[in-house]
Amino acid sequence: LASYNGESGNQLSYMSHWDGPIYLNLATNGYTNKIEANFFPSYPLLTHLVKTVVRSPLYSGLVVSWVALAGAVYFLLKIIKQLYPGKDNREALKGVLYFVLFPTGVFLVATYTESLFACLSLGAVYFALKRRYVPTALFLAGATATHANGIFVVLLAGMILYEQKATLKKIIPTLVAGCAGILAYMFYLQLHFHNALEF
Repeated sequence: LASYNGESGNQLSYMSHWDGPIYLNLATNGYTNKIEANFFPSYPLLTHLVKTVVRSPLYSGLVVSWVALAGAVYFLLKIIKQLYPGKDNREALKGVLYFVLFPTGVFLVATYTESLFACLSLGAVYFALKRRYVPTALFLAGATATHANGIFVVLLAGMILYEQKATLKKIIPTLVAGCAGILAYMFYLQLHFHNALEF
């Protein structure tokens, strides 16, 4: 498929293929038709915010992806060290290398939601392992506003909290708050397209 052509002459246009140009268009023009409802809002929203400074939609989308990738690597390292405290740093480094050098890792540096979703999901997992409920809920809310699969991260966080001996009084509000991202998006879709499940 053709790469992003919204900025003629931009040498990084090849980093925005397939769904990438759609996200950049959303960052610029917002949701204009029902077909776009499949693309969750947090990545284009963050790209739009960065664009107020950077100006270029393409550069803005890449900045969001690259910063999010750095965050994902950070949380992955923290999770590995948390789960395997006796291992040296080389093992944690191996885990990160497998993550970023896996063939599909190419999507982590392009204009897609993958790096942002990974950052938010891994952040939620890390804070759930630490039994820190507010950060867990915030990261879950971000994940559910980034991708429909965020709902599975909510379930995973719930299982982790349960395994960490958290009480249901702590788990349930955390998970409900974690669904705020997708619920807010559904509310928007209901107002904009008269169908909360348009995605």
